[in-house]
Amino acid sequence: MRPLFLLAWSACTSVLCAQTPVTHDVVVYGDSAAAVAAAIQAKRQGLDVVLVNSTDFLGGMTCSGLSASDIFHREAVGGVARELYGRIGQHYGKAYVDYFEPHVAQAAMDGMVKDAGVKVFLNEQLDRSAGGVSKEGTQLKSFRTLSGKVFVAKVFIDASYVGDLMAAAGVSYAVGREPNTLFTETLNGAQRGDNKPRKHYTQKDKDHFIKDVDPYVKAGDPASGLLPFVFAEDPVTGEGDRRIQAYNYRLCVTTDPANRLPFTKPEGYRELDHEMLLRNLEAGDVRFPALLHKLPNGKPTGTPCMPWARTMWAPTGPTRSRLRDAAENRASPRALYSRPPLDAREPSPRPSGDPHAGRRLWTLQRRVPDPRWLLAHDLYSRGPAPPRGLCHDRAGL
Repeated sequence: MRPLFLLAWSACTSVLCAQTPVTHDVVVYGDSAAAVAAAIQAKRQGLDVVLVNSTDFLGGMTCSGLSASDIFHREAVGGVARELYGRIGQHYGKAYVDYFEPHVAQAAMDGMVKDAGVKVFLNEQLDRSAGGVSKEGTQLKSFRTLSGKVFVAKVFIDASYVGDLMAAAGVSYAVGREPNTLFTETLNGAQRGDNKPRKHYTQKDKDHFIKDVDPYVKAGDPASGLLPFVFAEDPVTGEGDRRIQAYNYRLCVTTDPANRLPFTKPEGYRELDHEMLLRNLEAGDVRFPALLHKLPNGKPTGTPCMPWARTMWAPTGPTRSRLRDAAENRASPRALYSRPPLDAREPSPRPSGDPHAGRRLWTLQRRVPDPRWLLAHDLYSRGPAPPRGLCHDRAGL
């Protein structure tokens, strides 16, 4: 009887232990490079830290195609970020690199996490249902993921692109562009294409139409409705909205024929979604609808640049709608590269699967914390230097 009792007691205590989550000093929730940096730095400071990532890989956009970093002044980069670029540079035999292949960035990122000893949980998405987070008053105490894991910490860091944990914890936030009136400014809010203060310095003004293009589903027939991503509203310059900045997948392509795979129409492709692109080409605008950056080893990466909206992502929407939006956008950049203008409408076979599709949707600021804590333009224009404690925006965002 005694061995049986001990076995039963052992089983019971194992269940109890499994149901009692460990309290950590810091839990970082996020799928971005910033999440990795925060976890590494916390660990180096002697804290008990875990990194909870909603995807199956670390590094977010840095490791999934956004390989041309907007770093115009390297002296502005320090800390973990500079260390990452230094590690990437070692792969190429250089001291520092800010244009790199995604897989090289992935190896560097994974190596830094391993060396720091950060415990990582992958594919753990926040449970956004009622009871997904636990609070005492206004203080967040724990959160649960869809797998049932519970993470308890003294301090939580939401370093995700979406800000789900921040929102679930009750932090006030804003979505979209603030109007001119919020900070008494002129360059925020809607900026009409016919009234922009300057050409976009990276897109080479490709976000402007230079040809007349019919916007209706059936050309010349307003009753047929507008094409996808064409909107009827006529915004006033400077007014706010709930739209977020452009988003898409970044693709790493090659100029090496030996390393080349053919572009094929992806799953979920609908030609109607790209009708504006085709009509724009047929109208005579033969500018390549993307900005290409040269990466090492003959691998350019592209940024789609089109004069119509791709801002329908719902940052606060349910997970199902996000997955739908992501799938639709995965088809978009490949459609840009798949055919030259003259045979753009010719059919091509559909693949049964695509291991080379983008891994991470590129976007900028879906949710932002309370606007009272943003940096306004006048903070930089009161004198020759910004106030103490502020930093310059080197990327021009």
